Amino acid sequence: MHIAIWQILLLTLFAAFLAYDFSSQFVLINAGVVCVGFITGLIMGDVKTGLLIGGTMQLMTLGVGGFGGSSVPDYNIGTIIGTAFAIGSGAGLEAALAIGIPVATLAVQLDVIRKMGGSFFIHKAMKAVDNYENKKAYHWITSGVFMSAAAYGIPVFIALAFGQGVVTAFIKWMPIWLISGFKVAGGLLPVVGISILLRYMPFKSYWFFVLAGFFLSAYLNVPILGIAIVGVIIAAISFKQDSSNTKLAAEGVDNDDEI
Repeated sequence: MHIAIWQILLLTLFAAFLAYDFSSQFVLINAGVVCVGFITGLIMGDVKTGLLIGGTMQLMTLGVGGFGGSSVPDYNIGTIIGTAFAIGSGAGLEAALAIGIPVATLAVQLDVIRKMGGSFFIHKAMKAVDNYENKKAYHWITSGVFMSAAAYGIPVFIALAFGQGVVTAFIKWMPIWLISGFKVAGGLLPVVGISILLRYMPFKSYWFFVLAGFFLSAYLNVPILGIAIVGVIIAAISFKQDSSNTKLAAEGVDNDDEI
């Protein structure tokens, strides 16, 4: 398996940025794990595999949230390491899941460390603010951000720089039944994810749109991008109609007021 040093450095910086992004809610946290897979695949030179792994890992995040300060598996880190190893070794989705899922689970400890450190730094910053030491408070907050970035970036660097031989041996060692199990899981996850989405979406009110998408895909063989474009067109038409109805309703109210 070969991962160039510049790829390791970029992925390390990317992981560190995700930690910063988690605190600022800037871009990628809201975009989801699939975006992480896309960028990792772009860095590794295989966007298709990155999207496939990121999309599969994204389905595992459905219904999982760190509410009340709880820590949950970090599928962003799992996606970065799993995608990098899968592309670097030439393995497929099964190997990425076999590596990424345990890494995401172990990354719970990273989240605990990040929150413990963040609590320490924020209390120091609050104490500085109480003493009207604004610059000192800013430095404490900045130190907390760097600590979070290091808590994510350093493990990714170690895993990619020193774990290549171990991971390659692990992939070769994995029994066929385990690989087959991950292949089955990879096939079931999209179905489970779609089922969860339909459970929380207003399916009963808009079932005809789901039927239209199934018809386009199953009978006309329209690719995902084509179906997405059709969805955007329908959404634009619906939005325009709703805006027109709202405008007419507002004009009607104004006319009533004049009368």
